[in-house]
Amino acid sequence: TGQQWLSRWMNQQSGKGLTDEVELTQWNSYTYSTMKSVSPIFNNAAPVDSYKDDPSKASMSMITHVTNKLDRGTTVRPSDLTNTSFTKVHRYFTAEAYYTKSGLAALNSSEEAKYKKYLKKAKKSDEDTFINWINAMLPAHLHVNTLTRDLSDGVVLLKLLEKAKPGCVNWKKAREKVR
Repeated sequence: TGQQWLSRWMNQQSGKGLTDEVELTQWNSYTYSTMKSVSPIFNNAAPVDSYKDDPSKASMSMITHVTNKLDRGTTVRPSDLTNTSFTKVHRYFTAEAYYTKSGLAALNSSEEAKYKKYLKKAKKSDEDTFINWINAMLPAHLHVNTLTRDLSDGVVLLKLLEKAKPGCVNWKKAREKVR
């Protein structure tokens, strides 16, 4: 699975056995130390030696680094990483960190030919771009997958309006209409 693969990647970077499991409670700590080992830029900018020294600072530096490296940024917030109950978000963020700098050598031409069918980039539509923007603006508990379905009750649109101009939505009236 993807989780096992990321776990192996972090173990390999930290010098542990490839079959060792990364405990879910230690996921961010492993991600932080792995990012430090594969990225000299991150290592030089890291505010603390280990994640456990100051999880808030470490989380902020990880988010900043990934946001600066990915064209699309990240929808994960530092508070998501410090929240111990968001283990799926922690694994998702690790996948984003891996995508920015894995520490693996680039594929040579024969490897590219061998894995060509897996390396095709997905075409992004305007709708995908719009959905990504909406999800970046929304609180974590609201998530848009399909525009027509997820925007149909108007709550997401009201949340976006509220984000743009706080206090503009009368939530008491809005909730009466939604029911």
